[in-house]
Amino acid sequence: RRDRSKHHHGMASLEVWKCVDCVFFHAALNSYNQGAFENLTETTSNLTNYISGEFGLMMSLVAAVAGYLFWRMRDALPPRQT
Repeated sequence: RRDRSKHHHGMASLEVWKCVDCVFFHAALNSYNQGAFENLTETTSNLTNYISGEFGLMMSLVAAVAGYLFWRMRDALPPRQT
């Protein structure tokens, strides 16, 4: 019999309250990206649009570095409870 607590990707479905941190992080990221950082960026060449902004290279680079640092610190997390 199929387990109804899992959706089609096989991951356990999340409760809404477990996602609140993600929602606040996403809102803060959009606020800084679309508000502060875009207003501080001056277009100096045709490359500016490819480097800065929400879909620019710099955002991808910063996200990759942050992801790597968190991945390196994964052993410091408490064990997962099942």
